[in-house]
Amino acid sequence: MSVIRSLSGLLGFERGNAGRVPVEEENQRTADEAKKLAAPPRILVTGAAGQTGRLVLRRLLQMGVGPGCQIAAVRGMVRSEESKEDVKQALSDVGTKELELVVGDIADSASLLPAFADIDTVIVLTSAKPNISKVSLAGMIALKLVTFGSVVSKPSFWFDERGTPEQVDWLGQKAQFDAAVESGVKHVVLVSSMCGTKPDHFLNTQMDNMVLWKRKVSVDDRMSPEEGAVADGPVTTTVPREDLAEVCIQCSLQPQVAAGVSFDLCSGREGEGTPFDGSLSTLLAQLNGQQYTYTEADKEFCAMPDDKGRGLCCH
Repeated sequence: MSVIRSLSGLLGFERGNAGRVPVEEENQRTADEAKKLAAPPRILVTGAAGQTGRLVLRRLLQMGVGPGCQIAAVRGMVRSEESKEDVKQALSDVGTKELELVVGDIADSASLLPAFADIDTVIVLTSAKPNISKVSLAGMIALKLVTFGSVVSKPSFWFDERGTPEQVDWLGQKAQFDAAVESGVKHVVLVSSMCGTKPDHFLNTQMDNMVLWKRKVSVDDRMSPEEGAVADGPVTTTVPREDLAEVCIQCSLQPQVAAGVSFDLCSGREGEGTPFDGSLSTLLAQLNGQQYTYTEADKEFCAMPDDKGRGLCCH
């Protein structure tokens, strides 16, 4: 289950009253920006070595990249040279001639700027990666055997150095938004996760508040929750990664439809509903014009202190 936010222009591009430009110049600038959004985009996928990242890159390459294609250029950002080679190998069957892979560290803002340069659209797929504790797993199995399954415990997880949810899913994503603003990126598609307002959810209690940190970046001052719409519907299963990748791509290719919209993406019961055919307008029509927000639910975890004793929602 994923939460997708799509923003055009980013809130950082808003202009105040000071230093206003003449109407003619403003109109021309608006027209130029609209033209740029309508042109085949140059797309950057961050977190490109992850499972969803690879699927997005694969689909983009299959669609065709370059002159006369729907996509002008594709760039993937990974954390290391080793990851770069892994991605090339994984996508070798579709050909990687038109794919540019770069190394960038979201913990190092300066390293992000080359990756974001000359990019129109960014699909943010970075996420902290939990490692399961083998000790807790062994204990869980032993307890189940001793109690004949009557008592069940949960495994614990740990994160690599500089790879915690706070560092990756909050600070790292904020760094990417800053790089996008500085580089003149016009459209950002952000994949988050549901349960970001449920402190007692397994992903929070066992994984260092992973989805709470994901939610925190969504209520930052640049991404006010009142601006998005959330599709609220019956959830029966998680969304297949291939479907998530396709929706991300369509959000990046249809900014005129996706801009400023935030929605929950979930799967219905097998055989029910209409399969997604790539029409973002049809998919988002299920919102029925309603502007759902998580503002009220946010109050539940805003009071939870972070490592500096502040509320998780503070800036």
